[in-house]
Amino acid sequence: MVAPATGGHGAPTKVAEVEIPPIRLIAFGTIGGLIGIYLSGIPVVGPVIAGLGGVCAIFWGADAVRRVASYGLGTGVPSIGAMLGAVGLLSTIMGVSVPLLSKAIPSLLAPIAALIIALIIGAVSGIVGRVFIKMEIPIFVQCTTELAGASVLSVLAFSSAIAGSYLMTGSGLLNPTLLTGYMPALYFMCAMAIQHPFNACLGPNEDQYRTLKCALAAGFAMMAIVGILSIIKNPYWWLISLVAAVGWAISMKMFVKDVFENTIVQRTGWWPEEEQ
Repeated sequence: MVAPATGGHGAPTKVAEVEIPPIRLIAFGTIGGLIGIYLSGIPVVGPVIAGLGGVCAIFWGADAVRRVASYGLGTGVPSIGAMLGAVGLLSTIMGVSVPLLSKAIPSLLAPIAALIIALIIGAVSGIVGRVFIKMEIPIFVQCTTELAGASVLSVLAFSSAIAGSYLMTGSGLLNPTLLTGYMPALYFMCAMAIQHPFNACLGPNEDQYRTLKCALAAGFAMMAIVGILSIIKNPYWWLISLVAAVGWAISMKMFVKDVFENTIVQRTGWWPEEEQ
């Protein structure tokens, strides 16, 4: 259903059609991301599962961008992705460090702590945008909260895929991802993967399914890169990239097929000599 709404700075626009309810995508991204993170320590297949968890989080985040950007963000699409991607990076470091600061908090709760911190910061960012910047978008706070959650899960899942662990220890996240500079790089890549699909599919006939197919392709492309980065620690790094390559090929084929089925190209011959 399409309903009129007000854009980010008061410009009239329309709400994006939603065929898959947001609650399903939230559950898919959250559960898939957390499962991937928690299973990252399983030998051989754990990092692959963690990479797939990161793809789930990007899938969710891309839909959140689509919903909030349909109100008329314009050039704010990459901006909101970068801003809340940074929230994801900071929340990842803060969350996995919580057990180190308090022995009362078990390491098992580190990913959940990171997610909670990200959701709180995302909600506060949305409230600031609504109250002080006057973003007239009804779902702005909800979407900034979702984007922060998707960002932290994608960064943490891909970091866990590289390290084979979600713990902030020397053999865990500290040396393989944080001190190598991989984690900040993952922030940039996750932010681009989350905001890119809507930018790529933006247009008068944009629809949710096509945008999410593009999101899958972007997520699997990220996972393939993560596989290569994990070569520093994981002898089975090629398995991550192989699974990612298969996923990318399938999702990209689906996306391209959808594009051609919904695109009309009309040949009109040479350009006219005069303006018509």
